[in-house]
Amino acid sequence: MGNRDNKKTWLVWLSTAVIIAAVAFTGGYYFSKQSEPVVQPVKEEPVKPTPEPTPTPQPEPTPTPTTPTPQPTEPGTPQTPAPASDVFAINAYSGSGSLDIRDRGLENGAFRVKSIDWSDTSRTLYVSADMRAFEGVAYFRVKDENGTLLEPESVLRATEGAPAWSPVQAQVPLIEAYQGKVLVVEFYAKSANDGSRINILRLKIKPE
Repeated sequence: MGNRDNKKTWLVWLSTAVIIAAVAFTGGYYFSKQSEPVVQPVKEEPVKPTPEPTPTPQPEPTPTPTTPTPQPTEPGTPQTPAPASDVFAINAYSGSGSLDIRDRGLENGAFRVKSIDWSDTSRTLYVSADMRAFEGVAYFRVKDENGTLLEPESVLRATEGAPAWSPVQAQVPLIEAYQGKVLVVEFYAKSANDGSRINILRLKIKPE
């Protein structure tokens, strides 16, 4: 009986020691975990791409103006004459003379003005031209710069009708009132349909 009681007592103590050790181990582990600092996971920020620098626009280079090199004129090349005044001033009251104006381009489909002649003895202006008109008949009259009629309509008769060109001459009296005044000699033909003036060509003369 005595040995059996001793074994029971020893088993009780052994069990108690095991329980105490287990409790002590569990408590120590628990408290050790509580004392550890809680580490929060670090949230990684997404890496933003670095923007590339915007290139600064450069001004376009200004082209250097180049002066065209004048080309030499080839021999025999006709030169365009500088435009002259459309008024022909002549010394018609102090002598006789002639002025060739064929290079002035005073022409149209019916008239080609060639020259202006004047005489101090007859006191007359003579305007020579070639004419191409129906049945060889055309007309002229004289006005001032304001359109006032100075000399009435006169007939010009050619030796041949259109399409041929024939010489004609218009005569304008040189009265004293015309000295220093611009005279507009107006050449024209007339329409065969309604008689209206056609192919009008004006020549301005200033007798001095």
